[in-house]
Amino acid sequence: LTEEELRKLREETNAETLRQELEKERQRRLELEQKVNEVLKARTEEVPAAQQPAKPQTQANGTDKRSHTVCSRLQKWFCDKFGEYVEDFRFQPEENTVETEEPLSARRLTENMRRLKRGAKPVTNFVKNLSALSDWYSIYTSAIAFIIYMNAVWHGWAIPMFLFLAILRLSLNYLIARGWRIQWSIVPEVSEPVEPPKEDLTVSEKFQLVLDVAQKAQNLFGKMADILEKIKNLFMWVQPEITQKLYITLWAAFIASCFLPYRIIGLSMGLYAGIKFFLIDFIFKRCPRLRAKYDTPYIIWTSLPTDPQLKERSNATVSRRVR
Repeated sequence: LTEEELRKLREETNAETLRQELEKERQRRLELEQKVNEVLKARTEEVPAAQQPAKPQTQANGTDKRSHTVCSRLQKWFCDKFGEYVEDFRFQPEENTVETEEPLSARRLTENMRRLKRGAKPVTNFVKNLSALSDWYSIYTSAIAFIIYMNAVWHGWAIPMFLFLAILRLSLNYLIARGWRIQWSIVPEVSEPVEPPKEDLTVSEKFQLVLDVAQKAQNLFGKMADILEKIKNLFMWVQPEITQKLYITLWAAFIASCFLPYRIIGLSMGLYAGIKFFLIDFIFKRCPRLRAKYDTPYIIWTSLPTDPQLKERSNATVSRRVR
């Protein structure tokens, strides 16, 4: 290339300006390297001072990890031992289950009444046998029972005696359930007429059987309603002269329980119960007039009104006022 071409090339590319910019960039790079070296030296001087207290921090982290593991182990042991009991005490919302009612059926009504009769038979038989014991149905059995009971009450063995009789009854029931044939009872049993089984009934006989079952259910529900209504009216002061006797008796019993020892109270109550069960009730059942005059519990119970009787009385008083 000639000199003129080189000169033109220099003028077009501005090589001098480029060289100056390169020199400036080189100076900046040197300054940046110097500053970076100074920063690294400062950091290397600060790192050993910061590393010295780092050792106890690692120790603290180790103790924290140990305590955390111990707590987790204790929590796991507690959950294994008592987790089931804690879950039992957890409150849960109540589930309202709606019972499905069966439609009315003559067959189901008859079956349910027979089930009720079979289920209540042991209780009714026991009550009948106790009434037979109180009525001196068997003189020797009632006399022996009276003597044993009064001696047990006098010596303070009434409660152990009843518990022993309950254990004896359960033992006999166990032997009967195992196949033994035992016909022994603590009290004399009263025989009842056995109804013959009814099979191959006609339509009219089945209809009459349903009517008999409905009549028995009606009478049973009526008796239960009478008992519940009488108890309710006794405590609700429907007839104040009757409830007043119960009120005075409760106050007398309360005062006696505050001042008298329990041995004397239990002895007096046990002796009174035995004399009333074996002697007084026997006399009252044989003498109805005497019972109507002096048997206070019987008088109170018979004079207590039921709700239909109260309604009839209120209607009668209203009609008299209108007249």
